[in-house]
This record gives sequence, structure tokens and C-alpha cells, in this order.
Amino acid sequence: MEATSLKRGEWDASHSRGENNIFYPQTEVVRFLNQFIAKRNTLYKTTYKIEAQGRALRCLDFACGIGTHAIICKDFGIEAYGVDISEHALSLARDHAIAKGQSDLAERFSLIDNEDQKLNFEDGFFDFVIAEACLDSMPFAQAMRYMDELKRITRRKIYFSAVSAEFSNGAVGDTVVETRHEEGTIQSYFDVPQLEKLASRPAKDFDYLQHTSQVDIVSGKLRGARYHCVIDVSA
Repeated sequence: MEATSLKRGEWDASHSRGENNIFYPQTEVVRFLNQFIAKRNTLYKTTYKIEAQGRALRCLDFACGIGTHAIICKDFGIEAYGVDISEHALSLARDHAIAKGQSDLAERFSLIDNEDQKLNFEDGFFDFVIAEACLDSMPFAQAMRYMDELKRITRRKIYFSAVSAEFSNGAVGDTVVETRHEEGTIQSYFDVPQLEKLASRPAKDFDYLQHTSQVDIVSGKLRGARYHCVIDVSA
């Protein structure tokens, strides 16, 4: 099936079924925070790797789902915000933040207006962005527009990940999901040239570009294949 646009209803339905209610941060996101943003040295000391400009660092958790990566930012002394296309996911994110004792964060979750792919923040408002497993869940043309917005509202780093075309037998591009999991949503598969196009820079200018594959040793079946990327918009 041909992918046409990012649909709010399908993502509300997916989240209502609990398919993407991820309660623990992804390892690569924590690695990004430690390596590029704020290194936790001890229980009481954090070394910041980008300048805070006299305030707490600000992060946008783009397509935040239930807000898990925004929530973990507090451990690093970072003020997080979250946006998502799904009203249902944002309701869960607010409850999740309150349950974690972060009622202030609950007020910083907001809905994306997907009609124009604009984000309601000033230029350079955030110090960095986390876009985990989301820019590959929309048509590539929309991902390009959202990436332009993320660059506009970010001072320094953008972390993003994308499903590898290895998982689609090498086929790059968009498809509508027909399985029950995320049914009706869009999956976009990437190779390095597609990542370069999304980031508007050659791979050699990425701060970080890693490909990981997960293979079941017994069956030999590929369980997952994903790129993890970091770019610096100030470079």
C-alpha cells in the first residue's frame, strides 16, 4: 500500500491498544545523553557537555509517546518538553509524569498540529532534541519537513533513529503498516543515503552514526535493524 500522510486517528488507536507504551528509556537515548549532553559522574555530580547559558538545559522529546524520554531527562538536571500527534499518548504521558513526581513536566506536553508540520516554539528554544523511533513512522516528505522544524528550534544536537532497510530486504521508502501492531500507520525504511537526505549533510559530518542489527541466534531471524544518529545543527 502507498503511504500518503501521518494519521492522528491510527496513532490514537495504536496507543489505546498499548502497542507503544514504552515505560523504560531506550539504551541508545541514554547513551546519547551521557556521551553528548550530560555525563552522570556520581549520584550528586553531572558534567554538562554543552553550555547551559545560565539556565537548565532544555530538551524536546519529539513524538514523545507516553513521555518516557522526557521523564528520564530530570535525572540529568534537564528541563524537558514533549510533543506528539496522539491525544491518547499525551494523556498517558501526563499521567506518567505525575506518577513519577514531575507534575511540572506534565504541563509541558503538547499536541502537534500536523496540518502544517510546524512546531510552536521559538527559533533555538531547545538545546537539543530526542527523536527516537518516530521520523521513520511517517512519510519521508513529512519527516523532511519536521526535521527542518527541529533544526529551527534547536541550538545544538539532534538525536534520531530510523529503521534500516535491512529489515525490509533492502527496500527504501514508505509503506502503510498492515499488521495488527500499528495497523494503518506508516513505516519508512532507511539506508545511509536516505539518512543523509533527511539530515541534509553527508554521513561523514554526523557526530554519530551507528547501525545495529538484532538476530535470533537459534532461528537466524532478523528481529530488528536500526540506525542511531546524532547531528549538530550549529556545525
